[in-house]
Amino acid sequence: MTVRCLLSSVILLLGVPCKGQERGADVHFPYSNDIGLGAFEAEGRSVQVYRLPFEWPLRDETREKWGLKLNLPVSFGVHDLLIDVVNGPRVEERVRTGSLVPGLEFRVPYRRWLIKPFVEAGFGRDFEENRSVIIYNAGSGLTRVFPRGKRTWTLAGELNYSGAQVPDSEREDSFLNLDLGADLRFPPAFKLWGREIDISTFLILRHYIKNLEFQRNEGESVQLSNHAEIGFTMGALRPFKIFGVSMPRLGISYREADDLEAWRINFGFPLD
Repeated sequence: MTVRCLLSSVILLLGVPCKGQERGADVHFPYSNDIGLGAFEAEGRSVQVYRLPFEWPLRDETREKWGLKLNLPVSFGVHDLLIDVVNGPRVEERVRTGSLVPGLEFRVPYRRWLIKPFVEAGFGRDFEENRSVIIYNAGSGLTRVFPRGKRTWTLAGELNYSGAQVPDSEREDSFLNLDLGADLRFPPAFKLWGREIDISTFLILRHYIKNLEFQRNEGESVQLSNHAEIGFTMGALRPFKIFGVSMPRLGISYREADDLEAWRINFGFPLD
């Protein structure tokens, strides 16, 4: 069923790249890919992203051996863009997009830390303008778990470069960010269907080394250099299973910065 879903998504997304008419406020594929499953509002746009995070462990890590994971996320987006009209009011244009950005994540234990270099490359599709873009990400994460009595702290950091390029065009949307975060997991608080449920809360601070930039109309843009994200997750100590598949932790988080507001659904601590 999973393979059939992936093949259907690839067939839907594939198309011959072509240049469409340029908008002023355009789709920002790298940041939409970064949001995952959620929604955000930024200068001149309101975006909803629906992401299916398919992943397969190719090699499990141990204390002595590195591991490898294959990621195959499929995303679909709905972008409501405000467009300036000469000698007229701003009008709203709805754009539907899709993307498939497969990647590999290495998981390398080093003493009590886990180092996670990754690389991703794929494509996105603007169905309204009938054009494709190339999407890419590369970077590395770092995590460490600190048990403290009945509570557990996780400290993490991530350096990530994300970009998107339209073939046969000089335009590139990209940003380089550094994330630092902490997650605090509490002891089980209650039971659900006979399983103990615990809750965690997290905070992530992001600095854009290369600013996140949203294009406005008539060549103008808005740049962001920092934002904060706060959220929580919950999960069963003995995971629920549906059709033999273990269900991950589930949570929600909120991002805020000047000219940006976002809500995300998370499957665990985002930097873990």
